[in-house]
Amino acid sequence: MHTFLTLKWVQAHIKNELTPSFVLNFFLQWIDTRRMYWDEDMNRLLDGLADQVESMFPNNMYAADKESWKIRDKLAAGLLSEDQVLGAISDVIYNQHSIKIAPGAGMETLDVVRVFREKRYMNLISAAATYHAVARRCGVHCELIVFPNHLYLEKRGPLGHPKDTLRIDLHNGTLGPVRRCPYSTSTGSKFRFKPDEFLQYIVSAFLMSSGPVKNAASDNATFLLDFLGNNPDEDNPYRNFLPHLLQIDYVSDHPRPLNIKYIHDDYLRIIKKLVNLNRGPPRFSRVPAVKEHEPAVKFAVGMVVYHKLFMYACVIRAWDRSCAAQWHLRSEFKNLQYGLNQPFYSVIALDNSSRYVPQENLMTTQLITRPEHLEENLGREFCDFDGFCYIPVAEKNDEYPTDEPIRQMHRERARVIELE
Repeated sequence: MHTFLTLKWVQAHIKNELTPSFVLNFFLQWIDTRRMYWDEDMNRLLDGLADQVESMFPNNMYAADKESWKIRDKLAAGLLSEDQVLGAISDVIYNQHSIKIAPGAGMETLDVVRVFREKRYMNLISAAATYHAVARRCGVHCELIVFPNHLYLEKRGPLGHPKDTLRIDLHNGTLGPVRRCPYSTSTGSKFRFKPDEFLQYIVSAFLMSSGPVKNAASDNATFLLDFLGNNPDEDNPYRNFLPHLLQIDYVSDHPRPLNIKYIHDDYLRIIKKLVNLNRGPPRFSRVPAVKEHEPAVKFAVGMVVYHKLFMYACVIRAWDRSCAAQWHLRSEFKNLQYGLNQPFYSVIALDNSSRYVPQENLMTTQLITRPEHLEENLGREFCDFDGFCYIPVAEKNDEYPTDEPIRQMHRERARVIELE
């Protein structure tokens, strides 16, 4: 998928189609390859928002004999001002759709289609990309400016004169004068949107929001930085993608569109070439330490269990026969009934936090509901949920080869209790 997306990025770059909304959706496609964030869905949403803005300025209010006129036609004829159009865009996004801004740059706040469908909170990044796209569809020139630690959106006049420039407050859509940016070296606004910088900004914001959480999405975000050329090391399999593709003329000139559903043979050949272009050692691979079950270990990886003291459900990701050395000095482990020489389990709780729990504090639970919101973080270790527990992937099974009988034993017990 990453090689396909690489082709897509290069084509859009050559054709000057790397808009903020394109870049944002590209980021989602790259970090979450299990689900396709269709560009058609994004464009359909943005077109719908633009149509809502159009409906606020019906033709019979301005030029009854021009039924096919769009907002851009009314702007050209002087029947509307750009400030009026921007005010309507703000009303549609922030009032009619009740969009609110959240600080976190997670997948749930960056997925524009999902935000509008489910009335969720948006991040400033997704708000900027959405506002820019709708303004562009309505014929108003906005510029999204990105610095390493902040971004902002400006409405630019036809000549770029400072007095024609307005700053759009992405928290609520209000328009105001441009405040002097501390990173600017001139009174005029000479900055322009740069797709690579915007993509790196999204990656940085996403990783910062993820914090210590490491999962498939955060790994893929790291790969994306590698793709952009931030890692020249020999073990970076993405480092030659862009230089190689920019030398291939028919990436941009090929008559057939690049479509994930029906990939032309020419594109398939490029993808196969990229896959093997710089195959380095696996970046996150490791040789698993095989753990055979012992009678003292009551639970197995993938099981949904319950903490007796703190009363939360969690999923077991790993276990140790006794407490790992780095945890010996934890104060909460000093008064354990069975001490440190008992099985300990690495779990992920329903609040997405990772914890290390002694066996004496865990118990099975009879009311098992699938914690779907955790699956973004479980996707590298487990491939399915069977109604009772998560099914480990092959690598996980190699590490815990004798856990399946334990899971099966607990399944049977649960069925007996349910029948009773």
